[in-house]
Amino acid sequence: MHPRSFRLLAVTALVPLMSACAGLEPTEEEQLAYRGGAAPSGNPCLFGGVTPRAVQHCATVNFGVEGFLGALNRQVLDALPARADCEEHAAEVVRQLASYRDYRAERVYSCPRYVQAGDSCHVSVLVAAPDGARYVLDNGAVLANELGSHTGRFESFAQAVGRYWIGIAPSQTEISTALDL
Repeated sequence: MHPRSFRLLAVTALVPLMSACAGLEPTEEEQLAYRGGAAPSGNPCLFGGVTPRAVQHCATVNFGVEGFLGALNRQVLDALPARADCEEHAAEVVRQLASYRDYRAERVYSCPRYVQAGDSCHVSVLVAAPDGARYVLDNGAVLANELGSHTGRFESFAQAVGRYWIGIAPSQTEISTALDL
């Protein structure tokens, strides 16, 4: 059999299987209704959500608060223009979290040497979760992880940056002191 004929035969055999698998994709409604544990049809969130809302919900069900925040941050990062700065990122995260009443979000400023440009500092978002745990959502300048969500516990952020300011940007004097200039 000619190699091209074999490839055509293989593709022809796979098309019905691929169509059958596509029909198994859960709907947003099924995913939003899923609360974890055993479900009659399995875990509709096993491979993530099919819509932005479902992505956040499935991340929460599968990975808890940090999963939800990571999914939200990833969606913000993906939606921002490639050249968006940390201020744009922080503003959009705060805006997105405003609709979640159980979460409190505020800007947290830091001046680590490796992200500091001139006299400016970096801004991330500090989030207090309903259970009281604190997380930081970052654009990747301070927090970077293998999943690429740039979301982590506040304690990890504080350890990475050393000095930080919550809610208001530091003064030039505070920046100079933090950088030992």
